Amino acid sequence: MRYLFILFFNCAPLIAVAQLVSSVQAQQEGQDVVVSYTLETESLVEINLFVSSDQGRSWQGPLLHCTGDVGKNVSAGSGKRIRWAVLQERELVGDGIRFKVVAKAAVVKPWLYPDMNYGSVTDIDGNTYATIQIGRQVWMAENVRTTRYRNGDTIPNVKDGGAWGRLTTGAWAHYENDVQYENPYGKLYNWYAAADRRGICPQGWHVPTDAEWTTLTDQLGDEGVAGGKLKGKTLWRAPNTGATNGSGFSGLPGGSRNFFEGTFNALGFFGYWWSASESGAESAWYRNLGYNNAGVNRTNYRKRNGFCVRCVRD
Repeated sequence: MRYLFILFFNCAPLIAVAQLVSSVQAQQEGQDVVVSYTLETESLVEINLFVSSDQGRSWQGPLLHCTGDVGKNVSAGSGKRIRWAVLQERELVGDGIRFKVVAKAAVVKPWLYPDMNYGSVTDIDGNTYATIQIGRQVWMAENVRTTRYRNGDTIPNVKDGGAWGRLTTGAWAHYENDVQYENPYGKLYNWYAAADRRGICPQGWHVPTDAEWTTLTDQLGDEGVAGGKLKGKTLWRAPNTGATNGSGFSGLPGGSRNFFEGTFNALGFFGYWWSASESGAESAWYRNLGYNNAGVNRTNYRKRNGFCVRCVRD
C-alpha cells in the first residue's frame, strides 16, 4: 500500500546551482514531479536533480528515478524537463519542498562517438569506462587501465624488456613505459593477466572469448567493413580506412609489446585486443584493427605479447 502523496511547492526560491542552470520551475503531474530548467553550456554536461524538504537547509540526491533531460551528455537549451517518479523513491510531504538542478562538466573523451548513448562501469582502481550496447552484448568502449585484479591482488608492472619476454604470469606495461599513453590507450597486458581467474575486469564483466568476439563482428556485417564500424575516428594514422565508429566501440590504435625482448610497436597504426581463448599451449586468439583497412583480423599469437584488453558484460 502506497502512502498518500501530498506535495506543496514554494516555487519562488527554487535553486539553480552553477551559472549553467537557470529558470528552474517545478510542478506536480499526477504522482510525478516535473522540473523544467534552462541550460547554458558550450559542451555536454551531466545533469542531476536534488530535493530538500526543509527549505534548502539539507539536500538529498542525486535522485534516481528520473527521465528526460538528466544524466550524462545533456546539451544546452531552454525548456529542459526532468520527470521524477516520486513514489518509486520516497514519500514527499510538506510545505518546505525545494529542488535544485546540478550541472557537472562531462569528462571530455574525443575518441568516443558523441551521438551514442554510453553507460559506464568502474574498476577496482576507480577507473571509470564508457560502455556501449552492441546488439545483445554490452562492451567497454575504452581499454582497460587497472593495476589490480578484481580480488585486489596487484598485477605487476614489468618495464624491463628481457624480463617481459620470459614471463608466464600476468603483467602490464604502458606503451614505451611512458604513462602519457595511459589515456586514451590504456595499458598493454600479456595474455596471462587477461585470462587470470582473479579477473582483470570489473565485477559482472569478463574478457571476451574468441566466440564472443565473433558474435560482435558478425552482427556488424561483412568482415571487410566491420572493422570500420569498430574504429574510432581520431588518433589513427591516415588514411584510417573505412572508419565510422558506427557501433560506438571506439577502437584505438594502442599498438603492442612484443614477447621477444619486450619491444613496442605500431602505436597509431594498429590496435590489438586479447580474447580469453587459447589456441595452443603458448598462444591465444586476438583481434586487431588497422589504419589501412576496414576489416577485423582474427589471429593467434604468443601469450607473452602485450595487447590491449576490452571487457564484455556477463
